Amino acid sequence: MTSKLKTDILETVSGSGTIALTNQLTGMTHASVPVLTTSHIPTLTAAQMPSGSLLKTSTRNYPATAYSTSSGFVSVGGSVNYTVVNAGCALRVTQNVNLGAHVANNYWRQVRLLIDGQSYGALTVAHHDTDNLYVPVTMDEYFPNLSLTAGQVLVFQIQIKSNGSQATAVDDGIGDPTLIIQEIKG
Repeated sequence: MTSKLKTDILETVSGSGTIALTNQLTGMTHASVPVLTTSHIPTLTAAQMPSGSLLKTSTRNYPATAYSTSSGFVSVGGSVNYTVVNAGCALRVTQNVNLGAHVANNYWRQVRLLIDGQSYGALTVAHHDTDNLYVPVTMDEYFPNLSLTAGQVLVFQIQIKSNGSQATAVDDGIGDPTLIIQEIKG
């Protein structure tokens, strides 16, 4: 295929002169580009990646079958220790649990996830119904300003709360509770 470019004059961007192209492309019959392979893609360190980049994802499944009738929050199941890899990163934390009642009564059940003993609003869920069933619950929050250091160990702990007489439960009968921790470049 032959292409032609016809022009009377080419001028520089600054307007300071003209550009002569006489016979500059003579004899050129084709052009090619190299095949792109993974060797052409650079490996970036966390420091080189742009803000908002996902640096690490860690998923932990842990059995937390437990129940309580306490009217105050109580820790249930095991805790999860997580070691931060990237200093100064933000965290996105997602906790999936099955929250249930042990009797078919009308009462509120609550579950929350603590990070190093601290509770956060978006990681607290209240559920109310009159059935004796388990409901899948997801708690999810983005933490951009935790001032984390590399090697810092964070402890994640599930807590539940009932009405003082009926049992609230976290159960792994439908599947183990899943904790997803993502380190994101701040």
